[in-house]
Amino acid sequence: MPIDPLIGNGSVRSRRERISTREAMRWHDSGVVFETADWRSEETELEWAADYHLFILTNYGSTRVTQVRGAGQLAFEGRDKPGALSFVPAGVDRRCSYKSADLNYSALWLKPDLLKEWYLPLPPDRLTINGHDPVIAAIMVALRDETLSGEIPDLAYVEQAARMMMHRLSHLDRQSRPDAGRLSRRVLSAVDDYIRSHIGRNISLSDLSLVTSIPVDTFARRFKATTGYTPYAWILEMRVRCLTDRLREKDVDLGSLSAELGFSSQSHMTNTFRRMRGITPSRYRRQFLSDS
Repeated sequence: MPIDPLIGNGSVRSRRERISTREAMRWHDSGVVFETADWRSEETELEWAADYHLFILTNYGSTRVTQVRGAGQLAFEGRDKPGALSFVPAGVDRRCSYKSADLNYSALWLKPDLLKEWYLPLPPDRLTINGHDPVIAAIMVALRDETLSGEIPDLAYVEQAARMMMHRLSHLDRQSRPDAGRLSRRVLSAVDDYIRSHIGRNISLSDLSLVTSIPVDTFARRFKATTGYTPYAWILEMRVRCLTDRLREKDVDLGSLSAELGFSSQSHMTNTFRRMRGITPSRYRRQFLSDS
């Protein structure tokens, strides 16, 4: 059985892999998902992205080599060890390579919309791989023990655990980066102009960094501090806005719009539009044309 993450999309290539005793529980109509699993693999390559924030804790075991890249940069190279804690922000692509993995992990997935409902601060927009924090680790272990006890923890317990972890993460981020800074209107306008003129391409964080002449890591941090969006999330938002405009044209074929606007496929376009606007593109078009 492969180690495909429970949420998101991507690809997994493995050799001599086995995952067992996978336990997963869901709350808030799957807005919160928690899992614990044993995983063994001689070698695994994983490319993945999800629209959920993700905490991962290595409970026990290790890898011989772990390499993780995000936003085109090396985030970690070394070994997974017991107590290693990672955080993957929603929308961040990660490319992972594992060799000689034999470990048990727990993972908590959180839908970003819940943070707004809970009035929680925005989490950091960068990968944190195999870091260490005893407070978040202790909360993850408590969740693991509750879920493995055979009883389903009630929603209030899980929600409080998630709140504490996010508050702790925000506190740690402020300690490590006291001032994220802000981007000027001129810089934001240049970013928007670039995205519009290259909307059909696979726009990378490095592309936007070059437009602004700001280092990649600094740009990503300041962009989110200014707009509340990660650059990737903003590119999707602009694609959806462009799609909304094109759907108001009578003679445009839906099948051609996905490539024109930079979506990987028509289904990706449909799913993204429905997730962000609550309606499918075809239904939106029908409603708009009937009201016109």
